Amino acid sequence: MQISLISLTQFAKIQKEASPALNWDCPFVLPFWLAIWHDHFIDDCVPNILKLQKDSEVGAIAPLMINKQNAEFLGSESVLDFQDIIIGKENPDNFFISLLHHLKNLDIRILELGALKSDSAAMQALPKICKQMGYKILQVQTEPYFQMELPATFEEYLSMLKGKQRHEVRRKLRRLSEAGKIEFTVVKDEAALKETFPVFLNMFKDSRMDKAQFLSPSMTSYFKSLAMELARQKMLWLTFLSIDKNPCACTFSFEFNNTLYLYNNGYDPAYKKYSVGHLCKVFTIKHGIEQKIKCFNFLKGEERYKKHLGGKMHPLYRLTVHLDKGKGK
Repeated sequence: MQISLISLTQFAKIQKEASPALNWDCPFVLPFWLAIWHDHFIDDCVPNILKLQKDSEVGAIAPLMINKQNAEFLGSESVLDFQDIIIGKENPDNFFISLLHHLKNLDIRILELGALKSDSAAMQALPKICKQMGYKILQVQTEPYFQMELPATFEEYLSMLKGKQRHEVRRKLRRLSEAGKIEFTVVKDEAALKETFPVFLNMFKDSRMDKAQFLSPSMTSYFKSLAMELARQKMLWLTFLSIDKNPCACTFSFEFNNTLYLYNNGYDPAYKKYSVGHLCKVFTIKHGIEQKIKCFNFLKGEERYKKHLGGKMHPLYRLTVHLDKGKGK
């Protein structure tokens, strides 16, 4: 069993050639996504993507980066809601033991992994491995994410909501129908994206002051590159709600493994009285149901609309391993 350092290019090649052998169930560790993040944000940190190989088979991959004597996931929690170690058929315990030994030999003092879902490979294996190896590990809960299973029909979805929220959705839909001609469109291809993405960016900035501040030039470039690549990967859902052909709200979502992820959204404040931001999400959920999507993930954050629209809260965690404390031999 051998651990080796690989490049982002080699990482992408492994996904393409060995995908069936590895569990790629976390979209935020897909090679193209991490490459785009790296191209736009990498600063003092050095990519350190580690591959575990046994004979000719890749057993696991840890997409890490190193900053001085600290190791963490390659990426940022501000745009990558949760991450994980990519595990294959090999016993994950073997990989984490080898990983900790490797990092210790590199004189890494702290390994920090977050955010992690409760069923992630790291959460399942790392605490017990650290206990066995004598390393101190700290586990803290971070911002949760919200998710729901989608039913077969939109009416069934509405019946899932609490009475007050179901009434509110119906009332808002009726009021919207009186505002003018309503259209809901979904952009998935590259050609249409070039024309429509600036519309999304404008509504994203206009909807909230903190979003306008968040959308720096580098973040704008990152979003553009990401949306284009998601379109190439056949994952993009850029949705628009329009009144009398005037776009008034939008969502930036992506589909992966039969789950639709709501990545970002915005609306035109001039149409706020019609609850267009809220209803664009409702229409996105409705379209997901019509497309037989099984799960809708609102991603990280405790905004009230996520619970009001049926999302169930799930915890996220951060693990911090102190490799300079404990025996770890």
